[in-house]
Amino acid sequence: MALTKPTFATNNIASLSETPNITEGLSALQLQQLFDKVGVDIKTYLTSTLTTELDTQITNLSNGWIGLENIFTYTNTDGPMFTVTTSIDTTSFISPGTKFKLTQTSTKYFIAMVVTDTTIIFYGGTDYTLLNASITGIYYSKEKIPFGFPISSEKWTITYTISASGQANPTANTWYNMASILVYAGAWKLPYNIVMVGYKDSTTSYKQYLTLSTTNNGSTDNERTSFLQIEGATGTISDNKTVYNTKDITLTTKTTLYLNTMTPLSSVNNIGIGITGVTQTIKAICNYL
Repeated sequence: MALTKPTFATNNIASLSETPNITEGLSALQLQQLFDKVGVDIKTYLTSTLTTELDTQITNLSNGWIGLENIFTYTNTDGPMFTVTTSIDTTSFISPGTKFKLTQTSTKYFIAMVVTDTTIIFYGGTDYTLLNASITGIYYSKEKIPFGFPISSEKWTITYTISASGQANPTANTWYNMASILVYAGAWKLPYNIVMVGYKDSTTSYKQYLTLSTTNNGSTDNERTSFLQIEGATGTISDNKTVYNTKDITLTTKTTLYLNTMTPLSSVNNIGIGITGVTQTIKAICNYL
């Protein structure tokens, strides 16, 4: 936040005519007061404006916040993301992960997810939204936990609830799409908690894969892939197993990810995900906390 600059005149005497009593109609007392006016104005500026603003700056600095001029203009909203246009290039001091405090009627907190020379994309978590209105009282912080900033990861998480889905009589080694999610630009932890479901008659083994992929008909990252295998059984195999997998991801643009499943076996009756009584989720947890 820029400090208020003094604007009072300092040429009170120099600006007078050579005959201030006659031309300006000043009395001797008024002329005397003009000689002191600059000093009075300076004192008023120092005690009423500058020191007050400095006290505010010092308080915020001690709380982890750095004041910033009112350089933001609301641009648009895209789901939980909010874009502002900046009147200056902020890339020299603002980077993804920088935390913000600003005022729109009330105090709101955001995390910068994408920064360019003209725009910043903010994430407001579960509690804060940016409106098409004036943005004032802007502060930023490089600290992990500046004063007042909510640090619960639940407040900075997008949760996708995944419905049950399946594929009857799947072809061996063919990936089937069960669900999809839209993940926004930024850095995220991306865990999934899914029930793998499979059924096969008259077998001694069962195998099934589950993956989170950038395509809807394949696996693009083995680290995002889970595997279920049953060996040594006899007769019909029907299995349900909850699997958990997590891996970080960084995106420059919003991207659709697909939850796919596959069995390498032939003559399988059904593969899929989901079982009654279990809530399946994929979470995008902001990785800048």
